Amino acid sequence: MQHPENIAHQIEQKVRPFARADSHFHLDFSRFIPGFHGDEEAASRFAKHPAYQRSHRVFITPDNSLIPIRQSLLEEGRDIVLPTYGLHDGFIIISAATIPMGHERFASWLDGAQHFGRSVSLEELWQRGAFDLIVAGAAAVDRAGRRFGMGSHYLDIEWGIFAEAGLVNSETSVVAIVHDSQVSDQLVSASTSHVRADVVVTATQTLDIGIKSRPVALDWSLVEPELSNAPPLLELR
Repeated sequence: MQHPENIAHQIEQKVRPFARADSHFHLDFSRFIPGFHGDEEAASRFAKHPAYQRSHRVFITPDNSLIPIRQSLLEEGRDIVLPTYGLHDGFIIISAATIPMGHERFASWLDGAQHFGRSVSLEELWQRGAFDLIVAGAAAVDRAGRRFGMGSHYLDIEWGIFAEAGLVNSETSVVAIVHDSQVSDQLVSASTSHVRADVVVTATQTLDIGIKSRPVALDWSLVEPELSNAPPLLELR
């Protein structure tokens, strides 16, 4: 296994030629997961996958690379749940029925998500039913489904919150959508709190890895002090 700093440098060099700059963070990949040339093709490929077609309750991360798949879900009339930046305002839900026709693309952007979305508690999410699909971006992912990000373990924390709230289980599909060059043969070792993807999709290939064992509770050691007062964590306590 390689050292995380070496992996981060290699990823940055691979990402830069195809990445789309962010309106706030430009090409500072330590701050965000970029969209990429080919992300619409990757979204179209995933839209044909059984995990997408059978999903009804979807949690999707706010990564720029997932704008096309968020748009696709909203255009098909499916509600989506997203985390707010840094979980500071908890989770929001975007109800497809509340979006004016033709505005789905705007609603799939982060600013649009904040505009059309509303805060949602864990209690309300539980009443709506457990998630059957989680879609995430990644700085890189290996062929065993291990994800590598540039910052905090947000998806691992979010999964832990959902696991304790009864919103995910061993059958919940986790899909990573990335550029071909972000698929690695070897990444860092994964801890027991790490959530692996069971499907990896790029513009040119789909890797059906199969569901691995998943955490059944939140690893509170992952929660840094600035996250401790996030609404979902306060509600969970």
